[in-house]
This record gives sequence, structure tokens and C-alpha cells, in this order.
Amino acid sequence: MSRVSIDTEKLKEQVDIISNSKIRLEEAFGILQKDNKVLKDMWNTKTSEGVFESFEDFYKSVNNIIENLNKDIEFLNNVVSAGYIDNVAKTNEQIDDKIAL
Repeated sequence: MSRVSIDTEKLKEQVDIISNSKIRLEEAFGILQKDNKVLKDMWNTKTSEGVFESFEDFYKSVNNIIENLNKDIEFLNNVVSAGYIDNVAKTNEQIDDKIAL
């Protein structure tokens, strides 16, 4: 009796939603970076230095979010793969068999 049950179709749908959201985030982030580069080329003051340092910190945090999303998507895609599901089912069977002894 397996205690782990994963509806791979529903999981795949959610992974697709996350993947599409990540793509939109990357696109918006790319536009923001491009526009800020234009601004940086036109605005060079002491105030702008602080503003652009804040942008750099923001860019780092967004890049971390995108990296984490990539890792999460990869993990979830591995879960969806039949090999992983079969492995979990077999492992659970073995555990249940040993417990029954």
C-alpha cells in the first residue's frame, strides 16, 4: 500500500503555470534592465549613484528568484517523470513489505 500519491497531470499543469510565470518575469526584468541602462547613460549625479546601487541590489534579488524558480521547475519536472514516480512506488512497496514482516 503506497502512502505517496501524486497526480502527475495536475502537477505538470502547475509546473507549466510556474514556467510561464518565470518566462514573463524574465521578460519584464529584461525590459527593466534595458530601460534602466538608458536612464543610467543619461543621468549621472551623486543621487543617481545611490539609485543605481539600489537597482543592482534589486537585480541580484530577482536573479536569485529566477535561479530558485529554475531549480524548483527542474525538481518538479523530475517528479512528474515516470521514473521518479515508479521509484517512489517501489520504495514504498519495499518498506511496506518489510514492515509487514
